[in-house]
Amino acid sequence: MFKFEDDYTYLGLFYTKPSGHTEKRCRKYLDIKKLNTKVSAPQLMVVMMNPGASRPLKGNDNQPVAVEAKPDKTQGQIVALMKKCSLEYVRVVNLSDLREPKSKIFYKNIDPQDSIFSPSNKADFDEIFIKCVPVLIACGVHNSLDPLVKLAITTIGNAKIFGLKKENCTNKYYHALPRFMEQRKSWVDNMAKQIINTKVYCP
Repeated sequence: MFKFEDDYTYLGLFYTKPSGHTEKRCRKYLDIKKLNTKVSAPQLMVVMMNPGASRPLKGNDNQPVAVEAKPDKTQGQIVALMKKCSLEYVRVVNLSDLREPKSKIFYKNIDPQDSIFSPSNKADFDEIFIKCVPVLIACGVHNSLDPLVKLAITTIGNAKIFGLKKENCTNKYYHALPRFMEQRKSWVDNMAKQIINTKVYCP
């Protein structure tokens, strides 16, 4: 169900920034587009936890423009959702730009300054975040994320927000890639239903 067909492109804006005696590898955003689409702007914004192991296919971690990126299983979930909703252009941003594939390490290194939703990164937010389309939050429910999720929702403002919320919790949205296949299918179906049923939905 979640295969990476050749009729989609994955374009990420990758960059690095100094961090002590080393540097952080980061990604500002990822665009997922259907090939030959005539849609010129994202139809849906997706907010996830962090770019994980995402990397540019040609290996340059510091690019001035978006370049082709290697897709992963989580992005396969987004493609499945795009198909169900007849969407051709989706943009993914993250609570943190930090590219750290191991969640336990990421949680210990969360820095609000790495977030597009931080006031210090307002210029990036204004340029990258499309404000007139629905927003899907699928970042996971780890407690370490709570301050960033709250910051993101505050910064997003009045946009229509979707997501699979954890019961009896505020600002906790389950990740787009659950552990089991049936849960993954259920997540896609649930999100598609939410998006298609909203009055602001325009494929």
